[in-house]
Formats: sequence, structure tokens, C-alpha cells
Amino acid sequence: MDGYTQKLNALKDKECVSAEQVNFFTALFDINNKVKQLIDNRNGCIQLQNIAPAERHAQGLPLLTFNDIEFHADILKTLLPDVCAVITYYNPASKPGIAALTVFFQKEPDKLQQFIKDGCTGESSLMDSLARLTAMNKNTLAIIANCLAKPFFEHAAAQLNFKIKGDQWSKGYCPVCGGRPLMAKFRRDDGKRILECSLCGTNWPFLRIRCPFCDNDDKDTLQFFFVDDTSPYRVDVCDKCRKYIKTVDERKLPENEEAVVVIDDIATAYLDVAAGNEKYGCGCSESVVTADS
Repeated sequence: MDGYTQKLNALKDKECVSAEQVNFFTALFDINNKVKQLIDNRNGCIQLQNIAPAERHAQGLPLLTFNDIEFHADILKTLLPDVCAVITYYNPASKPGIAALTVFFQKEPDKLQQFIKDGCTGESSLMDSLARLTAMNKNTLAIIANCLAKPFFEHAAAQLNFKIKGDQWSKGYCPVCGGRPLMAKFRRDDGKRILECSLCGTNWPFLRIRCPFCDNDDKDTLQFFFVDDTSPYRVDVCDKCRKYIKTVDERKLPENEEAVVVIDDIATAYLDVAAGNEKYGCGCSESVVTADS
């Protein structure tokens, strides 16, 4: 996390990210780190003996389901107001909606875990109700749910310490939690394409000529573009599903610098705008691929 903060602070000197944005994401990273320490003090949030990697992967399923993770209720009670406080501080206009959401979960604390699950998996019933109650759009609610889920999934992935070997996983979603890739990178030493999960942070190799969102491998409908062709950042797009994923090429970074995808994603918000202007949608916002067991 110190490395994240250091690279985040370095963004303040760049025109693409404001100091306020850096402070916002730093605050969220600090909360995430604090929560993972609380989870660690509880000896984790999953039972390793319940995980059967070979069996689940043979079915094309990720290792973890929401039922595998214990979302410690008392930790969630601390996490929710912390996340909401950061959001309202940096976006005062969200205060009425956040207040309504907080009151709802004070009255219905047992629905908080369902909110997290629904926000990540795309289930709509509870999210629809909360959108009406709070006058917040479902995308914003899903972002809050993701902020609540991330420390638990990141800690679970660290507990598993699972490493993909060779071509044993060829899916465009995370082999550990089913999350969609946040970004891709071309590895410095061999140029191999690596995806990084938006939910648990797991990395896995993926084919260069394939869309991770629809599995399209027709090179004539897979393209990429730069805003600056000297930059290490580019956007890979699929004309079949109209989704995009941003990519950082480590070979174009200074020799002593590595890609930190979660920070590179923040630094390249201008590429999200450029892709949106071309009518491509962000694939990482799609639902988690999982199955309850």
C-alpha cells in the first residue's frame, strides 16, 4: 500500500489527475488497507479447506464464491460509514443520497451483505429499491458495493496465494474471484499480456488477440488506439461487443518503474473519456462471474 500511495502522490505533478482526485483515492486506499488488517486480525475471511481449485476450474468457475467469504458484520459496520464519509467529503452533492443509504442500513443491517453481492454480481432487485430510496443511480451504488467488497476479496486472494501456471486458465474473468479485468499490461520481460482483476487484484495471462469480454478473436474487429503514440498507455477495443480495456506497456516505462495497474487506471482516466467518445463501454464494469455453492 505504501507503494500505491507513493505512485499516487507522484500523479499530483501530472496534468491528467488533480490533487483532489489523488487525495480521494488515497483516502480509499487507506481505508482498504485498514480493513484488510482488521480481517487479518481475525485470521482471514475464508476457510482454505473449502476451496477446490481443480474441480471449480474444470467447470470454468472461479475459486471463490460469495458464500466462501465471511463478511465480518462488525467490520462492515465500520467500513460503510468510512467509505461514505470519503465520498461525501469529495462529492458534497452526494450527501443526501449517502445519508439515506446509511439510514437504510442502520435499520436493515442484515441486508448489507446482500447489497455487496448484488452490486458486484449485477442482481437488480435490492439495487433498484435503493436507487429509488436514495435517488442515486445504480452505477454509483455498485461502486460503493465494490468498495465494501474489495478488501475482503483482496484478503481472500492473498490467503489463497493461487498462481496460474501456463495456459491452465483462458477466461477473460478472474480465476480466483470471477471479477472482470481492470486493465491489462504487457510484461516487461517477455511482452506477454497480463490481466489484473478489478476486485481481488489477481493477475493472469491472456491471449494478445482476444477480447476478454466476449472472447472475440477476429483480428479484423480487434483494434487499439493511442492518444500519444510515445505513451506506455493504449486502449484495446472490440468492435463486436463494443467494450474496451486499457493497457500499459511496461517495456515503455522507465527501467526502474513497474506498472501498478490500480494507479495506472487512475492516471489514464482521459483514455476512458476517449473510448467513451468513440462509443465503447468499459468492460471492467460488467458483473462478477461467480456461482454460489
